[in-house]
Amino acid sequence: MGVVGIGSLMAGRSFAEVEKKGKYVFVITHGGNDPNRAIFGLLMAQTVAEKGWGRVYVWMTLDGADLVNKKKTERIESPIYKKFGKCPSKS
Repeated sequence: MGVVGIGSLMAGRSFAEVEKKGKYVFVITHGGNDPNRAIFGLLMAQTVAEKGWGRVYVWMTLDGADLVNKKKTERIESPIYKKFGKCPSKS
Protein backbone atom coordinates (compact mmCIF):
# COMPACT_ATOMS: atom_id res chain seq x y z
CA MET A 1 0.00 0.00 0.00
CA GLY A 2 1.52 3.30 -1.04
CA VAL A 3 1.66 6.62 0.76
CA VAL A 4 -1.59 7.71 -0.87
CA GLY A 5 -3.38 4.59 0.33
CA ILE A 6 -2.10 4.93 3.90
CA GLY A 7 -3.02 8.60 3.93
CA SER A 8 -6.55 7.81 2.84
CA LEU A 9 -6.94 5.23 5.59
CA MET A 10 -5.57 7.45 8.34
CA ALA A 11 -6.89 10.87 7.40
CA GLY A 12 -10.02 10.01 5.47
CA ARG A 13 -8.74 11.92 2.42
CA SER A 14 -5.88 10.90 0.20
CA PHE A 15 -2.94 13.11 -0.61
CA ALA A 16 -3.86 12.78 -4.26
CA GLU A 17 -7.27 14.34 -3.56
CA VAL A 18 -5.67 17.34 -1.88
CA GLU A 19 -3.19 17.80 -4.71
CA LYS A 20 -5.98 18.06 -7.29
CA LYS A 21 -7.09 21.39 -5.89
CA GLY A 22 -5.63 24.35 -7.70
CA LYS A 23 -4.73 27.92 -7.01
CA TYR A 24 -6.74 30.56 -8.79
CA VAL A 25 -5.75 34.18 -9.24
CA PHE A 26 -8.34 36.65 -10.47
CA VAL A 27 -7.07 40.07 -11.47
CA ILE A 28 -9.69 42.82 -11.36
CA THR A 29 -8.60 45.85 -13.38
CA HIS A 30 -12.00 47.47 -13.89
CA GLY A 31 -14.08 49.25 -11.30
CA GLY A 32 -16.89 51.74 -11.55
CA ASN A 33 -15.78 52.65 -15.07
CA ASP A 34 -16.84 49.21 -16.34
CA PRO A 35 -18.71 47.40 -13.54
CA ASN A 36 -19.89 44.55 -15.76
CA ARG A 37 -16.30 43.49 -16.39
CA ALA A 38 -15.44 43.92 -12.72
CA ILE A 39 -18.29 41.76 -11.46
CA PHE A 40 -17.48 38.91 -13.87
CA GLY A 41 -14.09 38.31 -12.24
CA LEU A 42 -15.56 38.58 -8.76
CA LEU A 43 -18.33 36.10 -9.58
CA MET A 44 -15.79 33.65 -10.98
CA ALA A 45 -13.69 33.94 -7.81
CA GLN A 46 -16.77 33.40 -5.66
CA THR A 47 -17.81 30.34 -7.67
CA VAL A 48 -14.38 28.71 -7.35
CA ALA A 49 -14.37 29.36 -3.60
CA GLU A 50 -17.90 28.00 -3.10
CA LYS A 51 -17.19 24.88 -5.17
CA GLY A 52 -14.04 24.19 -3.16
CA TRP A 53 -11.85 23.84 -6.25
CA GLY A 54 -8.85 25.38 -4.52
CA ARG A 55 -7.41 28.54 -3.07
CA VAL A 56 -8.69 31.82 -4.48
CA TYR A 57 -6.69 35.03 -4.68
CA VAL A 58 -8.19 38.29 -5.92
CA TRP A 59 -5.78 41.00 -6.99
CA MET A 60 -7.36 44.40 -7.56
CA THR A 61 -5.26 46.87 -9.48
CA LEU A 62 -5.76 50.05 -11.51
CA ASP A 63 -9.48 50.97 -11.41
CA GLY A 64 -10.31 47.65 -9.75
CA ALA A 65 -8.78 48.92 -6.52
CA ASP A 66 -11.70 51.36 -6.28
CA LEU A 67 -13.99 48.41 -5.48
CA VAL A 68 -12.71 48.28 -1.91
CA ASN A 69 -13.92 51.84 -1.30
CA LYS A 70 -17.54 51.66 -0.13
CA LYS A 71 -18.32 55.28 -1.10
CA LYS A 72 -17.17 54.65 -4.67
CA THR A 73 -19.06 51.37 -5.03
CA GLU A 74 -22.31 52.96 -3.86
CA ARG A 75 -22.17 55.25 -6.91
CA ILE A 76 -21.84 52.44 -9.47
CA GLU A 77 -24.76 52.40 -11.89
CA SER A 78 -25.14 48.91 -13.30
CA PRO A 79 -28.05 46.50 -12.85
CA ILE A 80 -25.67 43.51 -12.91
CA TYR A 81 -23.36 45.00 -10.30
CA LYS A 82 -26.28 46.07 -8.10
CA LYS A 83 -27.64 42.51 -8.19
CA PHE A 84 -24.39 40.64 -7.50
CA GLY A 85 -22.01 43.26 -6.13
CA LYS A 86 -23.47 43.64 -2.65
CA CYS A 87 -22.26 41.66 0.30
CA PRO A 88 -25.01 40.01 2.33
CA SER A 89 -25.95 42.04 5.35
CA LYS A 90 -25.23 40.63 8.78
CA SER A 91 -28.35 39.85 10.80
